[in-house]
Amino acid sequence: HPPYWLTHAATAAEALPDSSGAGAPPDAVADVLTLLVNGKIAASKGAARRLLEQGGVYVNGARVTLEQKFVRSTDFLPGKYLLLRKGARDYLLVRFP
Repeated sequence: HPPYWLTHAATAAEALPDSSGAGAPPDAVADVLTLLVNGKIAASKGAARRLLEQGGVYVNGARVTLEQKFVRSTDFLPGKYLLLRKGARDYLLVRFP
């Protein structure tokens, strides 16, 4: 079966890391937790955090851990895209401006 695709173009404001300094590296472009919630793949940031802890989230095919929850510009696919996956069937394609 082909994967079920969910597309969502995140705005820069939606994708930017929390400015409260929650351990974001200086080159961070996006927070995976925020992308999952805004893309309607996770119901809340708590649910997204549990998915990361259980190893159920992938960015461009690579598993993401809670320590790696920030996306950098070097992680982009050509055209400034990110492909996020939750489990086996839920996909989110995010395009950055």
